[in-house]
Amino acid sequence: MRSYKGFVLIEALIALIVSAVGLLGVALISSNYLSDSSESKARAEAIAIAQKEIEKLRKLAGEQPIASIANGSVQWPESLPVSGVSDNFYVSSRADSSYSDGLLKTGVVVSWSTGSVTLNTVVVEDIYDSKAKGANGSGSGGSNPFSIDMPTGEAEYGSDVVANNGMLPLGVDLGTVSSSIESGVLKLTAKDPNNTENTIELLTYSGGSAFSEIRGFVYVDYDSTGLSSSDIDAIIVRPADTGLCPKGTGTSVSGSNDWFFEYTCFFGAGWYGNIDVQFIAEGTGNQGYSIDSTKSQCVGDPTYTDDGTDLSHHPQIILAADDKREYRGYGLAFTNGGVIGVDGREIKLVAQGLGEGDVYGFGEIADNQHKRGVGFHDYMIVGNTVTSDSGCSTKLSAVSVSSSGYSSISDAFEDNKGDFICLEVNGEESCPGTVPGDSSISVSAYQFTITGTVSSAYLPASDAVASVTSQFPSGSYTVCLDSADGTPDCNDPSTQTIPVCSVNNSEYSCDFFVASGASWSGELVHSLSEAASNAGYSICSPDGGVDSSFGAVSSSAQGANVVIALSCAEPPEGSIASPNLYWSDEGNGIVGWQSVAGASSYNVYTCTVTSNNITSCDPESSNPSNQMGNRFTLLPSYNSTVCLEVKSVASGEVSAFSQRYCRFKKNNYSTSP
Repeated sequence: MRSYKGFVLIEALIALIVSAVGLLGVALISSNYLSDSSESKARAEAIAIAQKEIEKLRKLAGEQPIASIANGSVQWPESLPVSGVSDNFYVSSRADSSYSDGLLKTGVVVSWSTGSVTLNTVVVEDIYDSKAKGANGSGSGGSNPFSIDMPTGEAEYGSDVVANNGMLPLGVDLGTVSSSIESGVLKLTAKDPNNTENTIELLTYSGGSAFSEIRGFVYVDYDSTGLSSSDIDAIIVRPADTGLCPKGTGTSVSGSNDWFFEYTCFFGAGWYGNIDVQFIAEGTGNQGYSIDSTKSQCVGDPTYTDDGTDLSHHPQIILAADDKREYRGYGLAFTNGGVIGVDGREIKLVAQGLGEGDVYGFGEIADNQHKRGVGFHDYMIVGNTVTSDSGCSTKLSAVSVSSSGYSSISDAFEDNKGDFICLEVNGEESCPGTVPGDSSISVSAYQFTITGTVSSAYLPASDAVASVTSQFPSGSYTVCLDSADGTPDCNDPSTQTIPVCSVNNSEYSCDFFVASGASWSGELVHSLSEAASNAGYSICSPDGGVDSSFGAVSSSAQGANVVIALSCAEPPEGSIASPNLYWSDEGNGIVGWQSVAGASSYNVYTCTVTSNNITSCDPESSNPSNQMGNRFTLLPSYNSTVCLEVKSVASGEVSAFSQRYCRFKKNNYSTSP
């Protein structure tokens, strides 16, 4: 009889070997995964460090001769170690940096134990504009796969600006500037100040249909500066990176030696950065000129108080050595395990620039442009006797230009912007209260929802109405891959598109996202489907399908009820009591009321009137919005009043109107009662 005792031992040994190999494979995979994760974190941190160094160079380029930076007299970057969260880093300059004909081609290298990143740029030696044509370096970082460039916008300097060493020719009059499309290229031109029969080419924008613009005025305080309108050619409005800011003619202020002029800065889509106002004095600097460091800028609105955030518009002084007025928007890139999604508690704030055709400031716009933001983008030039925010407040408050005939420049700098302007991204401002010092940074943020009921006579309700938020007006957001260099890659096959709102037969739910320290004050827009509209149905609530009843929110909120019917006639008044209104939070414009016994919901009536002071309007003839909650936020726009009345709604009846509450906005808010 054969013995099989050894078979079990051999089988066990084989199983043990197989298991060992498998465990080794798992260990290797885990090791590689952890290594990749650590590498991604180190790379993202290195990019943030490098971006901060590029920001320092942008500041130095407007203050120091570029030759001094190139030869090391002015140290940039400081070659030193940096202790990071994920690794230890070392900052150095590119070995192949070069300087000739006033152009410095350089970059910053940040290395760590297993890799490095390089950011490149080109700066030009001139006092009018701090970057040359092609300033993004055209990927000149050699073989480093993580060599990236700072955004300059999609415009390029025109031939006459290039021929003038990257400078806006002196004497270009804003009144002669125009744009046109030639052979598919958008061109910005002006009359030649030396020969008005000729035109000169300032900017070109391949494939674009409209330049982006920032418009404002520069007011010169004569008493502190001693500058008269004859000095206008020595005052330069200068943007960082590729853009130009031609000026208008000087206008005197009646009864004063003060004067002002208009400016417009032109850019291609994607630009963000700083705009500086400088007085150029004769000296020993470039081309025999230098920046007069005794002149400073005042910005902001003297009626505002400092709210403690970087977005505040209180009076602020910008000294010659300070960072200049900054324009920047932020897109929200949601990170979760290497993929930009909505389930993570961390988001990446990615710096965003001007949209094509965006216009900030006063004036009419063309059909292919988009008015953005509220308020003015004006400056006051002051001398070295004004050294503080309070000094600026005094100077700004004293300005009176009502007799000048310019309706677009305000007395006392009303509603003037401060030293940081949040650019709109997709029609919304997404800047946190504390603005990051880097172009791309991860911060804590949260996802919230706005919910409400749907009552639809057209069934199913999900086929009757579609809902979107103004934060994502397309109705969806994209989940993108967080690529190796720390920037979103929305062309990756793993990219997904997720709807912002969902609607079923009884309720809707919409997502919105808020960075820590910020709030969202957009709108929900409910649109009737073509099928329901053709069948004769209408959206009875909210009025026009637009709901902004939740105001500025930083947590989940209740929206208006969506009511769809063949007739929007209100049921008759009955015995149910009217709501008793009160200011729940007067500072933020929130009106509240106690729940009314027997009421299932409330009809909210609002009206808006344009005025220079608080002026009551009659909301009773408006179409109501129906809601379950018992609070409503009044959000008037500038120089307007919004008024509110409310009715209780029960089965088959409504109450009489409540009392009327109103809120007005000019420099600050005022309310009634």
